[in-house]
Amino acid sequence: MSTAAAVRPRLLYLTVFALVIPLGLFTRSESAPLPEFVRLYGGDTLWAVMFFLSFAVLMPKAATWRILLLAAVCVYGLEFLQLADWPWLGQLRKNRAMGFLLGTTFMASDVVCLSVGLLMATVGDVAFLRWRAKT
Repeated sequence: MSTAAAVRPRLLYLTVFALVIPLGLFTRSESAPLPEFVRLYGGDTLWAVMFFLSFAVLMPKAATWRILLLAAVCVYGLEFLQLADWPWLGQLRKNRAMGFLLGTTFMASDVVCLSVGLLMATVGDVAFLRWRAKT
């Protein structure tokens, strides 16, 4: 069975999605007993994983490359949108939830983190689907 024909278990992917969110927020906590490297880059990496998982939940039969493509368009699009300085967008970003979703400041290191997160999610998805096909 190829990974393109596999059906992802929505509940499992939704559960992982639900765990990624608090873990990502935890990495941003100043009081978290984490290395500075994880605190600086973990949240952005997990943010990309969250987008991948959200598309995997919405489209459980889709090929992994399609999910990756959609997630990449979203995360890179939102990251580069941070370069826009439109007043209405600035107002949206003042809301804490929208600030987390849209981000506030473009950083090249974030693009690297997003790429790593998408890579992690893709490798995890392919490995899981292959394992599941063998069982």
